[in-house]
Amino acid sequence: MESRLTGCTFNDVRARHAHFSKADVSGSSFIEAEFEECEFDSCLMRNTDLQWTIFRQCDISWAVLKGSRLNRTVFHQCDMSGTDFRGATLEGVQIRGGKFGVVEDRDTFTPTRFDDTPELRELVRLSTAEGSDEIEWCPIVAT
Repeated sequence: MESRLTGCTFNDVRARHAHFSKADVSGSSFIEAEFEECEFDSCLMRNTDLQWTIFRQCDISWAVLKGSRLNRTVFHQCDMSGTDFRGATLEGVQIRGGKFGVVEDRDTFTPTRFDDTPELRELVRLSTAEGSDEIEWCPIVAT
């Protein structure tokens, strides 16, 4: 990770062209934030609160969102290739276009990952995002 911003509060922030690439923002709060054309690629966002947040044309590829709260979040034309959504709360999320897919690094291939639930399969089906056939549907693991 290049920057550590764990446990920070960014509620009600508006940002354009911001760079969070390779940052660790785990445990931070971005409630009701808006991000446009921002870079979150390879960002560690475990247990992060992103409720009511809007991402427009953002690069969220290879981000880790495990255990994060994304209720009512909107992803509009975002690159979510290789993003790990397992264990995230996604109630009322909207995905408008954009893309899912596999990210390749040397000999490693990382697909977009979701918990395998009927609700999340329906979310992806309604998303109109490209690459939905490249998603890895993961069994839910009890903790």
